[in-house]
Amino acid sequence: MAVAGPVDAPNALPRLILDPIRQQAMAQTQPQIDAQTLKAIIDKATRDAELKAQPLVPLTGSASDEGQQAATPAEDPAFLERVDLMRKLFEVDGTDEITRHFINNVHMRLIILEVNNYIDINSLSENDKYRIATIAALAATELGDKVLNLGARQHALYLKREEIQQLTADLSNEAQKKLTKVRMTDDGGIDKRAEIDMQIAVLKIIQAYEAPPAVP
Repeated sequence: MAVAGPVDAPNALPRLILDPIRQQAMAQTQPQIDAQTLKAIIDKATRDAELKAQPLVPLTGSASDEGQQAATPAEDPAFLERVDLMRKLFEVDGTDEITRHFINNVHMRLIILEVNNYIDINSLSENDKYRIATIAALAATELGDKVLNLGARQHALYLKREEIQQLTADLSNEAQKKLTKVRMTDDGGIDKRAEIDMQIAVLKIIQAYEAPPAVP
């Protein structure tokens, strides 16, 4: 859940393009932005933070019915059923929890930084901080739903109903839940180690290239 605590370095990251609302907010000596306008700011920032979906064009031999046009999968009730089943699979395999964790800790930070360009959050009263935190939490939930729906729709194009149900049954176990917890508590140590290993690999290639060729 996004919190409206202290926001540091609001310009440290690339700004989202919200110039019309920014100009309106900055034009006021002491901006008094109502809940509707505030939600509009967050909604615009949220849309810029959404993951872009791949074109919904099924592969050859995908789950789409032969008579169904690829351009209109949303009109097919069978497709919509597979989307719902995929959302349930995401809940089982940890995708839902991990996606929302990433959004709450990365995307929402970007969004709150952008909001802070219009509203000095640190100067708000406790009531206003609570109000903005509540609005941001709702935005985080909506963004999570959108991202998960995009993924579910994409997967539903390629997997049959029976295949999704089989995956859900196979992954409904304690081992999968344990794996999700492990992934959730990843502190980035593995990625850092991988970066070091890649740097070492670069040095080895350079050293090997610059070394005198072996005499036959």
